[in-house]
Amino acid sequence: MRRKDPLRDPSELAADSAASAAATGLGMDLDRALSALAEDARLCIVLAYHESMTHEEIVELTGMPLGTVKSHIRRGSEKLREILDAYARDGAQEVSA
Repeated sequence: MRRKDPLRDPSELAADSAASAAATGLGMDLDRALSALAEDARLCIVLAYHESMTHEEIVELTGMPLGTVKSHIRRGSEKLREILDAYARDGAQEVSA
């Protein structure tokens, strides 16, 4: 749909722009959180979740042992969760303050 479609409901435009802003903010938050991870963990996380690669495909691509890939994905995911949870709590405190 075109952004300036005269037949489009104005409330839809406001909802779309709010959703777009939230998605952009979340993407930036995720990028910051990923940058806090070790390089190998970040690589495994991105390949597994963003590129939808299997563990075996990541092993072939990186040359890391299977157990190492699994560990990087598990530990990296836990670390991301911690970082993003802390960020969400901080953001909620700023909004309520």
